[in-house]
Amino acid sequence: MKRAFGFMNACLSASLLTACGSGASVSPPIATAEQPSSNAGLSAVQSPEWRNKNTQHRELPTEAVIYHFQDGTDGGLPAAGLIMDKAGVLYGTTTAGNSGGNVYALTPNGSTYNESAIYTLGGAPEAPLIADSSGGFYSTTLNGGTDGVGIVFKLTHSGTTWIESILHSFVGGRDGANPIYGGLLDSSGTLYGTTYHGGHTNCASGGCGTVFELRSSHEGYRERILYRFRGGSDGENPSSTLVMDKTGALFGTTSGGALGLGTVFKLTRYGNRYKESVVHHFRGGRDGAYPIAGLIAGPNGDLYGTTYGGGGCGNPPSGCGTVFLLTGSGRSYVERILYRFQGGKDGANPYDGLIADSTGAFYGTSANGGSSCGGGCGTVFRLMPSGKRYHEDVIYSFQGGSDGRSPFGGVLIDSAGALYGTTFLGGGSGCGGNGCGTAFKIKGALTRETLGNAATTRE
Repeated sequence: MKRAFGFMNACLSASLLTACGSGASVSPPIATAEQPSSNAGLSAVQSPEWRNKNTQHRELPTEAVIYHFQDGTDGGLPAAGLIMDKAGVLYGTTTAGNSGGNVYALTPNGSTYNESAIYTLGGAPEAPLIADSSGGFYSTTLNGGTDGVGIVFKLTHSGTTWIESILHSFVGGRDGANPIYGGLLDSSGTLYGTTYHGGHTNCASGGCGTVFELRSSHEGYRERILYRFRGGSDGENPSSTLVMDKTGALFGTTSGGALGLGTVFKLTRYGNRYKESVVHHFRGGRDGAYPIAGLIAGPNGDLYGTTYGGGGCGNPPSGCGTVFLLTGSGRSYVERILYRFQGGKDGANPYDGLIADSTGAFYGTSANGGSSCGGGCGTVFRLMPSGKRYHEDVIYSFQGGSDGRSPFGGVLIDSAGALYGTTFLGGGSGCGGNGCGTAFKIKGALTRETLGNAATTRE
């Protein structure tokens, strides 16, 4: 399998660095056998916990780069967002660098941050980390492992070092291959995730993808495949995180399916087995297309998410992306588009998912659009409820220079209301002149933490 497996890694190849450079918008990472969409990881919670806190919004947010990646031992091209521990230390992964990817820490030092690579992984990890109650980290790598098609790993802190445990090394075929985003860690310590390839071979080379479970025992972790996609009306090639409802049902997205434009699926548990159903087929155009990111669940079970394509600009089904809501239960869900990106200053092509505050506002990033770089260098945006509608405003528009460009990962909110995230490109002249990415902080967007998400704060 080529190292340039996904779009993010494809940008590492000399032939594609120009296409990812300044003045060109980032092409849609529409999933194919050679170019699946990305953003991997395992979410530590069943669904975001919405706290009842008042949120006061400030005007004129300010962005500051807290680290410029150099593509050396520090890593480069961070595809995923960040998590934060109680001391304010930020953790993330990079897809590149001397080692082919690592796990890094950004430690506050007065008004600055010190970066350190805490573990060298390889395998091009495109996943954010999740943390358990003991301070261990879990995530995935797209490649690597015994058969070169990805692993699920855990990092455990021991004194001043980190020790890696490989919980599962995928072998391809019916086992699954190439875990791009992953899933969640439940209260019992069981991991649920997805693989983009593997499973049934009905799809293009590599298989249609799987949903898997890793359950801990005294002999280690044991994998069980909960569902193998068939590439028809059930969907194909899942690349998202998973979310679990109160009944134990799992929800996620696929980038393909009967219409070739993606689905939202549900796995319902019956005893020790799961049955798959599709709760929405995306149709392109104004409906949206190519859901890459996972979903978040509201307090009443409604599902919120983003699509990279479709919506309000361009030729169907490509478009500039949407934010959507699915309301319902069982197999009966009704979709409502909350916002269609126009591809101008408002942003375009959200790559990751959303976080929410107690007022019902949503925060996220768009890989393209904004006020600079021709097709746009990307944005951090907010959707605020206004009666029965939502109003979008851009918190920050990346300029494509030292401030970074093309944010693929989402944002987190700290207790002071600051937003943190990463950009895949920009920040310097390395990585073929495109920059090797940044980690950033935005102050003034809101005044206090409004989303209680265990995936963003290490307990």
